[in-house]
Amino acid sequence: SRVHWTVDTLVGTVLRAINNNCPAPLRRRLIKRLAGY
Repeated sequence: SRVHWTVDTLVGTVLRAINNNCPAPLRRRLIKRLAGY
């Protein structure tokens, strides 16, 4: 579970970086691709 926690933290950091750096339409497309649908 420690590994999962690390992965979750990494994903959260990446998503936060995307949120801060990307315009909304691009962000939505990226999040959809990252989420896998």
